[in-house]
Amino acid sequence: MSTSFTYNSASTSGELAQVTFPYLGYIGWQYGTESLEDNHSLRAVTGRSLYWSSTPGVRSYTLTRDSGGATEFVPQSRTLVDATANATKVWTFDQTANASQGLVASYSEQQTTPSLTPRLTNYTWAQDSAGNSFISQIQTISDPGKTYAVTKQVGQTLDQYGNVTQTLLYNFSNLTTPAKTYTNTYASYGAMYGGVPGLNSTFVLNRLLTSTVANGTTTVTLASNTWAGCVSTTPMPGLTLQDGNGPLWPLCQATTPGQVRNYQYDLGGNLIYTDDGTSTHSVSATMSSATNYAAPSAITTASSLTTSLNWNAFLAPTQSTGPNGDVNATAYNSTTGRPTTTTGPYGAVTTYTYSNTAPQVIATTNGSCVELSSASAYRSSRLRTLR
Repeated sequence: MSTSFTYNSASTSGELAQVTFPYLGYIGWQYGTESLEDNHSLRAVTGRSLYWSSTPGVRSYTLTRDSGGATEFVPQSRTLVDATANATKVWTFDQTANASQGLVASYSEQQTTPSLTPRLTNYTWAQDSAGNSFISQIQTISDPGKTYAVTKQVGQTLDQYGNVTQTLLYNFSNLTTPAKTYTNTYASYGAMYGGVPGLNSTFVLNRLLTSTVANGTTTVTLASNTWAGCVSTTPMPGLTLQDGNGPLWPLCQATTPGQVRNYQYDLGGNLIYTDDGTSTHSVSATMSSATNYAAPSAITTASSLTTSLNWNAFLAPTQSTGPNGDVNATAYNSTTGRPTTTTGPYGAVTTYTYSNTAPQVIATTNGSCVELSSASAYRSSRLRTLR
């Protein structure tokens, strides 16, 4: 089975003309040369064909641009026609000679015959303080031009780092005053903060501090986060591949309406403690040098219930011991990494064998329970028999 590629003649363009897949479906492309202002020309896809079976056969798409041609630096519009679906999609582009030139101005979904436009989307662009363009408003009009047309409008503001600082949602009946306003603030610390390299100097620029929503009369805080002061200074002997300062700016506390979550980390960046604002509702993790601190050796609740864990060289769990002394163990094939046996807390031993043909996995528990597992490209089936 193979995938083949066909190209146009090297003496013309050498462009990719068709990709044929193992089961003889294919995608093909047609090309043309577009003329732009100042005698510039641009090669572009003018059509695409898609075939996956004799029914429905070859499905063709055409891509065209407006007729402005050599009088434009960028096309005014692009049109995609799907003849099989009787559907047309049209994009228009800003022609203003500034930073917005060439940016999408509108997108419409149309029925080709008879002509009908059920949806039109208009885009407004702005620039942040760094001069980066972003979409500041989107209007989606259902049934444009009809007496029953309705418009959905959303606005947003971004800071110079691309973070959304404000989102405005409008009711269909009022596109002037937002029904809801979401406001976000982000952490911004200088070169150093509390002896740790600051957010700005380490290019960590997207740490959300607060998020609120207002409807004009009431403001609710949706989230309030803290990002400093929760990294343990306890040494981790033998730890490799870390910079000595621990994780930079991890989440320390997350507060949402009616809920608080506290977090603590070790110098390797592992989460070693969390609670819900009450120390009696906590879970802590103990990390081990045996795994280079990559996996916990024990997990303990506030009521001192501890589960101990052991891992192999590729960090697969080999044994877990619960608070009441129950032990689960797993052994693995050293070559494939697949489980070969598992032993339950009551002594039941399950062995696993594998095959490249169905059933791919056979699991036998104490010689009396057999589980057969097989998979195809589309589904997985399982059969269990008890003897």
